[in-house]
Amino acid sequence: YGSELDKREELASLIQLAMGQPANPRGATSAPRLPELELIALLEGHLESDAGSRQEHADDAAIWQSVNDQLTTAGFQLVRGAGRGSVLHALSAALGVAYVELAASVADKLDSVAAGDMMETAVGGVNVLDFITWGRLPDTCVDNESESPETKWRALSNYIREDETLDQVGADWLILALASLAMDRNILVYHAGFDVAVRFTPDDTLPGGFVPDAQLAPGAHWVQLAMLDGQCFVPMEPRTTRAHGLLSKLDKMTTVMNEQIQRADGAPAVMLLGLTGVGKSTMMHVLSGRQMYLVDDGTNSSVKVLDGCIPGSTISQSSNSETKMANAIRIHNPTSQEEWLLIDTPGFNDTEKEDNIVNALSIAKVMGMCTSLRIVMLINQSDIVSSRLTSFVELGQTISKLFADFGMASKSLAIWVPKKSEDGDVDVKRLTKKLNAAYKDKKNEDAQKLLGVLVRQLEIQPLRLIKYTTEEDGSDDDDDDSDDEDKGKGPDERGSPTASGSSPSGSTAPATKRPRLDGSPEPMDNDQAEAEDEVDTKKVTFEVDVLLRRLASMTPLESPAEQVLLPLSSESQEHLKSVAREVRDLCEAAVELPDFEQITQALELLSRIVGRFKEVEPAVSATSPPKRSGGWFGGSTSAGNPTPAEALPAIAREVKEATSIVDAQYVQAALNVKSRIEEQVELRMQQLSAGLSQTNLGGQLEPAALHAFSWACRCLAAAKLVDAHVKGLPVEDTLVVRFKSLLDGLCNQTMLLEVSDPAIKMTL
Repeated sequence: YGSELDKREELASLIQLAMGQPANPRGATSAPRLPELELIALLEGHLESDAGSRQEHADDAAIWQSVNDQLTTAGFQLVRGAGRGSVLHALSAALGVAYVELAASVADKLDSVAAGDMMETAVGGVNVLDFITWGRLPDTCVDNESESPETKWRALSNYIREDETLDQVGADWLILALASLAMDRNILVYHAGFDVAVRFTPDDTLPGGFVPDAQLAPGAHWVQLAMLDGQCFVPMEPRTTRAHGLLSKLDKMTTVMNEQIQRADGAPAVMLLGLTGVGKSTMMHVLSGRQMYLVDDGTNSSVKVLDGCIPGSTISQSSNSETKMANAIRIHNPTSQEEWLLIDTPGFNDTEKEDNIVNALSIAKVMGMCTSLRIVMLINQSDIVSSRLTSFVELGQTISKLFADFGMASKSLAIWVPKKSEDGDVDVKRLTKKLNAAYKDKKNEDAQKLLGVLVRQLEIQPLRLIKYTTEEDGSDDDDDDSDDEDKGKGPDERGSPTASGSSPSGSTAPATKRPRLDGSPEPMDNDQAEAEDEVDTKKVTFEVDVLLRRLASMTPLESPAEQVLLPLSSESQEHLKSVAREVRDLCEAAVELPDFEQITQALELLSRIVGRFKEVEPAVSATSPPKRSGGWFGGSTSAGNPTPAEALPAIAREVKEATSIVDAQYVQAALNVKSRIEEQVELRMQQLSAGLSQTNLGGQLEPAALHAFSWACRCLAAAKLVDAHVKGLPVEDTLVVRFKSLLDGLCNQTMLLEVSDPAIKMTL
């Protein structure tokens, strides 16, 4: 053929001619027609040497990526981690059967076939003898005059059973045919180089064996393999979409939040706000009463919880956020018998778009449960001291995504500055002056919006520096300065300076010489001791009782669902639409086959995502109209009579809008499935009608007409899988009635004719 490129182009042209249509992955994997044996020979002959051996490629990753790109539109992908090799290795991975066991089953089937009448054994209407090329097998299997047929088949059986590499390719197609018979499974092999597929099936229920025209396309129950250049085989699997990842995260959100906040409807809430790494998750553990530790590994020193970490609120060991969704737990209000919801919020600028969507819904879920809201804004001391305005800009952007009118919400705001070990000695007065100075700096208008709100609020609710004491000296970790707001107050208001996180009014536990990371003082073995030598761990305590009482004294924001927005940006909404559209496209492509298993899975995926969104809609839709304003930092309230949608609280309405994005794709996909199936079934019935009308008196019904009718019946039988999503599809019985009506009409017409041959008359 000349160069390899010329050979490939010529073979590709021959394949397109044989298939009768342009090659494409979706059409190829549907395998609308079984290729002729000459086509199989062409595929088999596509080797880079004449040795008949499987070929290895140096640039394996490039080939892998190229084939995956081809398979994307077909809804498939190569199975990662399965490797590539002989057809038996690929079948073993795809079926989940041990290689030795599968090889024995195939060899046993060959022995059984060889002992019987091989001319009568067929797969897909093709005799098994036609699937083997002796010249591409080891010398021990090569046919020659000195060998009897029994010896030849026995040698081939032993080769399949005992050779663990099967690097000779002459029996590949035979192995596939025998595996189909032995395992009673349908197998599809897609050749990536030529965009063509060959199907192996033991189905012989139709006259003449397997007739592709009368069969539905391969579905998820088929074993799917890809054949790469060099005749290396790899299992294929349905492609995982972004929607699968989104649903998985939504399911996790639901599970975690349901476990954390059972029976919490109607509770007041405290929301922790702040940039990534400021210490929101740490503060959540502190306020919930967890025992905290100061851990120093010689390089870094940080406050951590070593035992009983709150699920969903992991304390980050870096500047990257570990909290991927709003999380909430119940804590006790020290001034009453009620419980609060303590809410840990995630970052809203995550690079993972699905995380941003889950973040937004998790906040909506919590807001639907609480009756009032207190807000604690955590700010890094270093940001205040250095007047780092960019941090306030980012914090302002976060707030603008959460509140319709932060000017109103700020009346229920407290500003806390967690004291970190690397922070210098700075008191509350100096931090307050720094905030005022930053507000007067006119360099950044966006930062001033937030700073102006904070400065005004500090006149009502002074800034609070959050410090801790260690177990060794019971003193403040940095200095003995006390907050102005606590001077002159009684012990009950100030709280004990040695109060622990888990017992606000209790005393500090005695220091352990070398506490283990789980908090227990039990002895360690030598290996553990060596590992712990460089880690200094001390118990620390916070003034938890004081903090909780300060929260109780704040004026809460009533009906927060009317003020809090769904923090879902327009970019995230477009991404959500793109995720749902990807599934819809996959669903509609499957209709062309049709593959009802894939159609059902796609519709079910969209339906479950819609269901998760609807679960989040706050149960406060009957409350008063939202007080939307002209901006997040305050402004005029909108006027006019609200429409029914506008009468919903802000967050409820916006969740409904987000739900409608996915729901619209689901509804459209279901409608398109119904319409396309009806079109395809009607086309087959028209072919049947045409075949019957063209039948002459001496002939049989045209096979294509019968195949069309069989396909239509199989299609509607399989369509029962989508009943839950697609209503009103015709049923098989209606086709049978139409078929009988066509036959009756034909008989009535022919009986009026003068038919001299009694046999023909009886047939009619």
